[in-house]
Amino acid sequence: MTMTLEEFIDATSMGARQRLIVALAFLTMVAEGLDITIASFLYPQIVKDWGTSIGAVTFTVTMGVISMAIGGAIAGPLADRYGRKPIAIAGILLFSLATAAMGLAKTIEVLATLRIVACAGLGAVMPVVMAIVADSIPSTRRAQMVTLTFSGVAAGTIIGGFLASSIIPDFGWPTLMAICGLAPLVLVPAIAIFISESVSVLIARGHTEEHIRKA
Repeated sequence: MTMTLEEFIDATSMGARQRLIVALAFLTMVAEGLDITIASFLYPQIVKDWGTSIGAVTFTVTMGVISMAIGGAIAGPLADRYGRKPIAIAGILLFSLATAAMGLAKTIEVLATLRIVACAGLGAVMPVVMAIVADSIPSTRRAQMVTLTFSGVAAGTIIGGFLASSIIPDFGWPTLMAICGLAPLVLVPAIAIFISESVSVLIARGHTEEHIRKA
Protein backbone atom coordinates (compact mmCIF):
# COMPACT_ATOMS: atom_id res chain seq x y z
CA MET A 1 0.00 0.00 0.00
CA THR A 2 1.45 3.37 -1.03
CA MET A 3 1.70 5.98 1.71
CA THR A 4 0.36 9.42 0.78
CA LEU A 5 2.34 12.59 1.43
CA GLU A 6 0.07 13.63 4.30
CA GLU A 7 0.30 10.18 5.90
CA PHE A 8 4.07 10.17 5.52
CA ILE A 9 4.55 13.55 7.22
CA ASP A 10 1.94 12.92 9.92
CA ALA A 11 3.57 9.61 10.79
CA THR A 12 6.65 11.48 12.00
CA SER A 13 7.06 13.61 15.10
CA MET A 14 8.46 17.14 15.03
CA GLY A 15 12.15 16.62 15.68
CA ALA A 16 15.27 18.74 15.85
CA ARG A 17 15.65 18.93 12.06
CA GLN A 18 12.12 20.24 11.64
CA ARG A 19 12.65 22.83 14.36
CA LEU A 20 15.82 23.92 12.59
CA ILE A 21 13.88 24.26 9.32
CA VAL A 22 11.32 26.47 11.05
CA ALA A 23 14.07 28.57 12.66
CA LEU A 24 15.86 29.15 9.35
CA ALA A 25 12.57 29.87 7.59
CA PHE A 26 11.66 32.36 10.32
CA LEU A 27 14.99 34.16 9.92
CA THR A 28 14.45 34.25 6.17
CA MET A 29 11.09 35.94 6.72
CA VAL A 30 12.79 38.39 9.09
CA ALA A 31 15.18 39.26 6.25
CA GLU A 32 12.18 39.62 3.93
CA GLY A 33 10.39 42.02 6.29
CA LEU A 34 13.61 43.94 6.88
CA ASP A 35 14.23 44.43 3.16
CA ILE A 36 10.67 45.55 2.48
CA THR A 37 10.72 48.02 5.38
CA ILE A 38 14.00 49.78 4.74
CA ALA A 39 12.79 50.83 1.29
CA SER A 40 10.17 53.04 2.92
CA PHE A 41 12.97 54.90 4.71
CA LEU A 42 15.08 55.07 1.56
CA TYR A 43 12.73 57.01 -0.72
CA PRO A 44 12.46 60.20 1.38
CA GLN A 45 16.27 60.25 1.52
CA ILE A 46 16.76 60.09 -2.24
CA VAL A 47 14.14 62.82 -2.73
CA LYS A 48 16.18 64.94 -0.34
CA ASP A 49 19.67 63.98 -1.59
CA TRP A 50 19.06 63.67 -5.32
CA GLY A 51 16.05 65.88 -5.81
CA THR A 52 14.19 62.87 -7.21
CA SER A 53 10.60 63.61 -8.19
CA ILE A 54 7.68 61.99 -6.40
CA GLY A 55 6.62 60.59 -9.74
CA ALA A 56 9.89 58.68 -10.09
CA VAL A 57 9.55 57.33 -6.57
CA THR A 58 5.95 56.29 -7.24
CA PHE A 59 7.04 54.51 -10.41
CA THR A 60 9.80 52.68 -8.54
CA VAL A 61 7.44 51.57 -5.76
CA THR A 62 4.77 50.47 -8.23
CA MET A 63 7.19 48.49 -10.38
CA GLY A 64 8.63 46.92 -7.25
CA VAL A 65 5.21 45.67 -6.18
CA ILE A 66 4.53 44.31 -9.67
CA SER A 67 7.94 42.64 -9.71
CA MET A 68 7.24 41.04 -6.34
CA ALA A 69 3.95 39.66 -7.63
CA ILE A 70 5.64 38.28 -10.74
CA GLY A 71 8.39 36.72 -8.63
CA GLY A 72 5.79 34.98 -6.50
CA ALA A 73 3.87 33.78 -9.54
CA ILE A 74 6.84 32.20 -11.28
CA ALA A 75 8.40 30.77 -8.11
CA GLY A 76 5.93 27.88 -8.00
CA PRO A 77 6.57 26.50 -11.49
CA LEU A 78 10.32 27.00 -11.09
CA ALA A 79 10.26 25.22 -7.72
CA ASP A 80 8.34 22.31 -9.23
CA ARG A 81 11.00 21.97 -11.91
CA TYR A 82 14.21 22.72 -10.01
CA GLY A 83 13.23 22.16 -6.37
CA ARG A 84 12.10 24.49 -3.63
CA LYS A 85 15.42 24.77 -1.83
CA PRO A 86 17.37 25.97 -4.91
CA ILE A 87 14.70 28.58 -5.68
CA ALA A 88 14.69 29.78 -2.07
CA ILE A 89 18.48 30.16 -2.14
CA ALA A 90 18.39 31.89 -5.54
CA GLY A 91 15.73 34.30 -4.29
CA ILE A 92 17.72 35.20 -1.18
CA LEU A 93 20.84 35.81 -3.24
CA LEU A 94 18.85 37.93 -5.68
CA PHE A 95 17.22 40.28 -3.19
CA SER A 96 20.26 40.45 -0.89
CA LEU A 97 22.79 41.36 -3.56
CA ALA A 98 20.44 43.74 -5.37
CA THR A 99 19.59 45.53 -2.12
CA ALA A 100 23.25 45.84 -1.15
CA ALA A 101 24.06 47.17 -4.62
CA MET A 102 21.41 49.87 -4.17
CA GLY A 103 23.79 51.49 -1.71
CA LEU A 104 26.17 52.12 -4.62
CA ALA A 105 23.54 53.62 -6.92
CA LYS A 106 24.01 57.24 -7.98
CA THR A 107 20.87 57.75 -10.07
CA ILE A 108 17.21 56.93 -9.63
CA GLU A 109 17.27 54.83 -12.82
CA VAL A 110 19.94 52.50 -11.45
CA LEU A 111 18.33 52.37 -8.02
CA ALA A 112 14.90 51.61 -9.51
CA THR A 113 16.32 48.79 -11.63
CA LEU A 114 18.02 47.22 -8.63
CA ARG A 115 14.88 47.57 -6.53
CA ILE A 116 12.81 45.81 -9.18
CA VAL A 117 15.33 42.96 -9.23
CA ALA A 118 15.33 42.78 -5.43
CA CYS A 119 11.54 42.67 -5.31
CA ALA A 120 11.48 39.77 -7.77
CA GLY A 121 13.66 37.83 -5.33
CA LEU A 122 11.50 38.86 -2.37
CA GLY A 123 8.37 37.70 -4.17
CA ALA A 124 9.91 34.34 -5.02
CA VAL A 125 11.25 33.58 -1.55
CA MET A 126 8.11 33.91 0.55
CA PRO A 127 5.82 31.27 -1.04
CA VAL A 128 8.67 28.81 -1.51
CA VAL A 129 9.88 29.07 2.08
CA MET A 130 6.36 28.79 3.45
CA ALA A 131 5.83 25.69 1.30
CA ILE A 132 9.03 24.14 2.65
CA VAL A 133 7.77 24.63 6.20
CA ALA A 134 4.31 23.29 5.42
CA ASP A 135 5.81 20.23 3.72
CA SER A 136 8.04 19.47 6.69
CA ILE A 137 5.64 19.71 9.64
CA PRO A 138 2.98 17.20 10.82
CA SER A 139 -0.59 18.46 10.46
CA THR A 140 -1.01 18.79 14.22
CA ARG A 141 1.67 21.50 14.33
CA ARG A 142 1.57 22.79 10.75
CA ALA A 143 -0.69 25.82 11.21
CA GLN A 144 1.21 26.87 14.31
CA MET A 145 4.62 26.62 12.64
CA VAL A 146 3.52 28.31 9.41
CA THR A 147 2.07 31.20 11.43
CA LEU A 148 5.25 31.43 13.50
CA THR A 149 7.35 31.49 10.35
CA PHE A 150 5.25 34.21 8.73
CA SER A 151 5.49 36.34 11.89
CA GLY A 152 9.15 36.81 10.97
CA VAL A 153 8.01 39.44 8.44
CA ALA A 154 6.59 41.55 11.28
CA ALA A 155 9.78 41.06 13.29
CA GLY A 156 11.81 42.19 10.29
CA THR A 157 9.63 45.29 9.97
CA ILE A 158 10.37 46.26 13.56
CA ILE A 159 14.09 45.61 13.16
CA GLY A 160 14.14 47.59 9.91
CA GLY A 161 12.62 50.64 11.57
CA PHE A 162 15.11 50.46 14.40
CA LEU A 163 18.09 50.08 12.07
CA ALA A 164 16.93 52.91 9.82
CA SER A 165 16.59 55.33 12.74
CA SER A 166 19.99 54.28 14.07
CA ILE A 167 22.05 54.10 10.87
CA ILE A 168 20.71 56.75 8.48
CA PRO A 169 21.36 59.83 10.68
CA ASP A 170 25.01 58.91 11.34
CA PHE A 171 26.08 56.82 8.35
CA GLY A 172 23.59 57.53 5.58
CA TRP A 173 21.13 55.37 3.65
CA PRO A 174 23.80 53.62 1.48
CA THR A 175 25.23 52.03 4.63
CA LEU A 176 21.76 50.89 5.65
CA MET A 177 21.23 49.24 2.28
CA ALA A 178 24.62 47.54 2.39
CA ILE A 179 24.11 46.13 5.89
CA CYS A 180 20.53 44.98 5.34
CA GLY A 181 21.41 43.57 1.94
CA LEU A 182 24.47 41.59 2.94
CA ALA A 183 23.21 40.28 6.30
CA PRO A 184 20.76 37.70 4.83
CA LEU A 185 23.60 36.07 2.90
CA VAL A 186 24.62 34.24 6.09
CA LEU A 187 21.41 32.22 5.75
CA VAL A 188 22.41 30.77 2.38
CA PRO A 189 25.03 28.23 3.58
CA ALA A 190 22.82 27.25 6.54
CA ILE A 191 19.86 26.57 4.25
CA ALA A 192 22.07 24.71 1.78
CA ILE A 193 23.47 22.45 4.51
CA PHE A 194 20.61 21.90 6.93
CA ILE A 195 17.42 22.05 4.86
CA SER A 196 16.62 19.09 2.67
CA GLU A 197 14.46 19.35 -0.42
CA SER A 198 10.71 19.38 0.26
CA VAL A 199 9.22 15.92 0.74
CA SER A 200 6.53 16.58 -1.89
CA VAL A 201 9.23 17.36 -4.48
CA LEU A 202 11.19 14.22 -3.59
CA ILE A 203 8.06 12.07 -3.89
CA ALA A 204 7.14 13.68 -7.22
CA ARG A 205 10.65 12.91 -8.51
CA GLY A 206 10.33 9.26 -7.51
CA HIS A 207 13.00 9.11 -4.84
CA THR A 208 13.14 5.99 -2.68
CA GLU A 209 11.31 5.84 0.64
CA GLU A 210 14.66 5.53 2.42
CA HIS A 211 15.91 8.76 0.82
CA ILE A 212 12.67 10.56 1.65
CA ARG A 213 12.73 9.39 5.27
CA LYS A 214 16.34 10.53 5.59
CA ALA A 215 15.38 13.95 4.24
